Amino acid sequence: MAGFLPVSGYAASVNIGTATSGKNVPATCDVDFMKSMEARAWLEAEREIVQNQNLIFKADSVMEYTCFDKHLGVLVLYEGTLFSGGVAGGTVLTDMSKALTNVVGKALTGFVSKNFGHTFLGGRSADNPLVSGNISAAKYECDRMNVVWKEAKCSDFQEQAFSQDGFFTFAEYVSGPEKRQLPTACGKDPRWAQVLDIALTAPPWMPADWKNNKRPTYLNSLNPSLCAGIETIPTGVMVQLTGRANPYEERVCPAPGCWYDPDGSNKCQP
Repeated sequence: MAGFLPVSGYAASVNIGTATSGKNVPATCDVDFMKSMEARAWLEAEREIVQNQNLIFKADSVMEYTCFDKHLGVLVLYEGTLFSGGVAGGTVLTDMSKALTNVVGKALTGFVSKNFGHTFLGGRSADNPLVSGNISAAKYECDRMNVVWKEAKCSDFQEQAFSQDGFFTFAEYVSGPEKRQLPTACGKDPRWAQVLDIALTAPPWMPADWKNNKRPTYLNSLNPSLCAGIETIPTGVMVQLTGRANPYEERVCPAPGCWYDPDGSNKCQP
């Protein structure tokens, strides 16, 4: 479809009706470069996963938050005559306190110690939540929900060491310790170093001298003498500038610091 499109900010229009169709286009798929892109994607995703898992705390036990053993103490206090005697599992039950200690208290402490054997906030709090397996008559007093809420509300970023809670480079994930330490440490993924090499340090597409820290820089390539003889690359777009009689084929120069002169040849110009 032939036509002219205005170019924003310039007194020019672009003819899209005479693209360079039919010309041989060199292959653009580099398998080695694709491997580096895949490795970089793995690094980005793994870093986000590890840091999120570190900063999202393990949930604490509702049994601890609500002081469930004290709830049972209230039951003993006001309904202590429910059990007057009897035998259960070889144990003589003389009162409600002993009954609840044997039936509920031991199971309660076993459950909490095996599943939540750490301080509040997934091991980040200094408060050591304890539930007692020995149930005795007492009024209900429990402020743990308020205590843990205030501590979570007022905690700052990087409460833990810089080696754990900060934002890190890929290299620091390779050389540093595993970030997921609380409430128990996770195993460090052994692929970090290998994937970092493929993505950044020594990608397979990179020439050997580049891998030896001899990589040329952009500024080193800003040399007008390097422009001569380099072929410009057509983009397939025809450009019509205001005040110019004929449209010309847009081309780009791949050499740093060089440019394409539509009034000259198809070679890069310094």
